[in-house]
This record gives sequence, structure tokens and C-alpha cells, in this order.
Amino acid sequence: MFICCYICVNMKKLLTSLMLSFLFCAGWAQVPLDREEIRPTKIAPKYFGPYAYPVPDLDEARTCGKLSVYLSGDFNVGNIGGKGNEDYTWAPSYRISIPLWTDRVNFVSWGNFHEWWTNSEQSAAARRINPKYPLKGEANAQVWLGLDMLVLREQEKRPSVVLSANMLTAMGEYYERARYYDAAGYHFTASVGKDFTFKDESRLRASATLGFVCWQTKIASQNDAFLCGVKLSYTRPFLAAAVEYGTYTGWEGDGDQLRVLKVRADIPVGRFSPFVAYAHGFHDWPFDQFRIGLKVDFDILKNSKEK
Repeated sequence: MFICCYICVNMKKLLTSLMLSFLFCAGWAQVPLDREEIRPTKIAPKYFGPYAYPVPDLDEARTCGKLSVYLSGDFNVGNIGGKGNEDYTWAPSYRISIPLWTDRVNFVSWGNFHEWWTNSEQSAAARRINPKYPLKGEANAQVWLGLDMLVLREQEKRPSVVLSANMLTAMGEYYERARYYDAAGYHFTASVGKDFTFKDESRLRASATLGFVCWQTKIASQNDAFLCGVKLSYTRPFLAAAVEYGTYTGWEGDGDQLRVLKVRADIPVGRFSPFVAYAHGFHDWPFDQFRIGLKVDFDILKNSKEK
């Protein structure tokens, strides 16, 4: 209900962002981003907020075939200003996955409803933010839209293969304060995964992801990046844990070569699964992210036949 109200309130901006995003993906966008005279910082993840264009979560090469809703509260500590000069970002975030009449295709959307941040003078200077702007603020965040498609179903001796296409809308505010790019972007990935089941009903899953990331940096210019990652997850009754390492590398070489480690633990009880997660950026994503949330599943395909 909250997600629906949020989207309705911002419908005009959402529709405008979607139009710009599709034009950009087709190579026709002319979003006015050449603001070197206002802010000379490169349009790269290192110099912006934690949600501008992070390494996406890996999908484990599976589509669950259920309506899944994730809600969480995030706390991000930025270290671009150096130890003792950190900046902070708070944000409620969401992710929703909806099966499209089959367990083979999911529509997905994720993002942040709103964010509040506090910069230090050192972190603001490192991001080259104009000193006239206050060190504290808040902003509307941005929304991702995508599709996960199960191309090859997993069998006893065969891994599953999932293709994903994802688009970033240009809803994020405050480009000039280094929060969001104010531009569209997209990434495509292919994932391969396999389960290994043990006698005690526990399961280990290994998956690998390759992909392509692209975002607009100014008029008629874009940054292209190669994305890859690996993930291990362990599941047993009432406990699930996962660790993943993801990276993408842009061609400009200035703040666009991310390396991030993420860990997560869930306690599934029926359709509910509270979780905690932590992410650490080793390079060009200068943040530590702490997340606590709840996942809820609804089996809306229970009367459908698997194909």
C-alpha cells in the first residue's frame, strides 16, 4: 500500500523519468547534464551518494515464482573524507518481485523512498560540492525497473540460467549536491547457478554473474562498464546466509571501478523472513552499508501449472 501511494504521488515525475530513460536506452536522450561550470566532479559512483549507481545485488540465477516484497531501513557511513570525517545517509528502501503469469519471468522494482544525509566538510570537499550548499539535507530517491527471465531451468546435472534487464529512472534529486546523477542508466546481466543439497536438508548454492552497465555522463556521452560477481548462499530450516562479491569497471578510470563485498542473514518463518545485511566498498564505492528489513512472500501462482 505504501509503495503504491508513493508511486502515485510521484506519478508525473515517474512518467517523465521513464520517457527519458527509454529514449536514453535507445540512444536518443539529450538530458542536460553538462554542468562542469557548477560542479566539476566526474559523474561516477565514488563522488556521489551510496544509491547513485551501486553494484547491483546478484540474483543467484533463479526466479522464485512468488510475489516477494522487501522493506528495509538502511544506514550508510561514507569514508571518502577519511577516518574521522565520515558522512552519513539514512534511507528506507524496498524491492518487489512479481511473477508475470509464470515462474519463468519476474517483473522487479527496487529503490529508496527518500533519503537524509549529513556530510562533513572534508567529504563535501572530496566530492567537490559547492561550499554554499548546507552539509545536511534530504532528497527524493530513485527507482529501478527490470525483468528477470529464467532461460534454462535447473536439473540434476545442469545449472539454471537467468537473464536480467534493468533500467534506472532519472528520479533522483540533487545532482549539484552529489546525491544522484539526474540521468538514466541500465544494466544487463546473465547468471548461472547450481544447488548442492545435503542429507540434513541444508543446501549450498553457487552462482556467477556477468553483465554490462551503462550510465549517461553528459550530453551524448556515456560510461560503459563490465560487471561480474560471484555468490555463495547456504540455506537450512529457519536460517539462510549469503555472501557475494561484485564489481563493475568503467572506462574513464576515475571513481567508476567498484569492488563491493556483501553479506546477509535471513530467518525464514513461513512467508516472513526478517534479515540483516552489510556491504563494504573496497574501491570507488566509499561506503559501509548496514541494513535491517523484512521479506514477505505470497504464492500467487499456486494454482498455475509450471511450464
